[in-house]
Amino acid sequence: MAFMTDPVARDMAFRKWGLPECLHVPIAAIDENAIRTYVGDILEELGRGSPPRALLVRAKEPPPPDRSLPIWHLEGSKTFHEPLQVWVDVAYTRYRPAYRKAFPTEDIADRILSHTMNRRTAALK
Repeated sequence: MAFMTDPVARDMAFRKWGLPECLHVPIAAIDENAIRTYVGDILEELGRGSPPRALLVRAKEPPPPDRSLPIWHLEGSKTFHEPLQVWVDVAYTRYRPAYRKAFPTEDIADRILSHTMNRRTAALK
């Protein structure tokens, strides 16, 4: 499956912030269509709501990490390109239960979780 890349965001990451491609990570999407286009395949609805407010997503294959960058030697760096991700509506308050449903054995007590789809700006006005 071919995924699109937002050329404006990609250019800004390169030119303004100097981020190599292996560190480009989607962090927000306007709706499910944007997730399918730019992030990956929606595998499951994790929360109640219409449209769904919490989704399990299989992310597209990322570019290979540049092992010359020190960040890739940190244990936490694997988070950048997790193949399975939970994406939620920005106003959804049940993020942690949705995450636990997707990953019941993972300890998230001391973690900050954040992947959002901001449906409000487009569809809920």
